[in-house]
Amino acid sequence: MATTQRAEALAPTLYERILGQDHERLPAVIRGLHDVHDWESYVGQAMVVKGHSWFARLCARLLRLPKDADRVPVRVTIERYGDGERWTHQFGAQVFCSRMERPRDDAPGVIVEQFGPLSLRMRLPLDGQGLSMPIERTDLFGFRLPSWLTPIGHMRETVDSAGRFWFDVDIALPGVGRIIRYAGWLIPSGKQTAQ
Repeated sequence: MATTQRAEALAPTLYERILGQDHERLPAVIRGLHDVHDWESYVGQAMVVKGHSWFARLCARLLRLPKDADRVPVRVTIERYGDGERWTHQFGAQVFCSRMERPRDDAPGVIVEQFGPLSLRMRLPLDGQGLSMPIERTDLFGFRLPSWLTPIGHMRETVDSAGRFWFDVDIALPGVGRIIRYAGWLIPSGKQTAQ
């Protein structure tokens, strides 16, 4: 008697739904990190530079952003829930969390990242190297902030020369300057850590 096995199709991931056909254009390393069907964990290293103004330091403290470091171990855990993802970022002993979701208007190529009461709406343009995430607007407690309070973000995901996922996040405020910049690499936590 022959048996037949059926492979059930997995529901599309958050980034598949947001990027549509463009999802397949992502470099495999970047696509792999964002293909979260349940729970994924990544490890790596990063450098962190915070802004020097008192306001930049206050913003970083309120959002629980990591401290300055030339080289700090990083762990990122991504958990899927409903239609979104919860990201837990650990830089050394310091942990901060965010949620990633589609925008309420379901605009294609747009994602919303929420840090507590602060929400960043970002476009996700692709190029031959990877993915950028320019900030379109910012909401605080559900209210849209004016442009002079909207962060300027230079956020980029690429693949480094060692073939690892590379992130570079640089956030500033108009008239204030840099709030924080952190950049580094990640690999799946089950793999041997490259130095």
